[in-house]
Amino acid sequence: MKRSIVLGTFLAALLIGGCTTTPTVAPDPQAQQGATSRDADQRREADRRREEDQRREEDQRRGADQHRDAERGRDGQTAACPAGQHRATASDGRVICVRD
Repeated sequence: MKRSIVLGTFLAALLIGGCTTTPTVAPDPQAQQGATSRDADQRREADRRREEDQRREEDQRRGADQHRDAERGRDGQTAACPAGQHRATASDGRVICVRD
């Protein structure tokens, strides 16, 4: 008799406990796939932008290097102006020699 009371109490507790918990809804696999493909597209777009920015910076750096190299002579020193002239920067950014 004791055994049946204990077993009945256990079953009643199990029944009450099972009915009070809310079942979890399984996530929709198609919704997850859409989210992951959207995330992948955003990552690809960000990578593409980053590569373009790096390429643009490299081009600007290369242009500045070419400009600096154009100002220098073959020996690596800045090109000297003839006697009676000095170096100046023109309005378009070129270095020119002007009279003193």
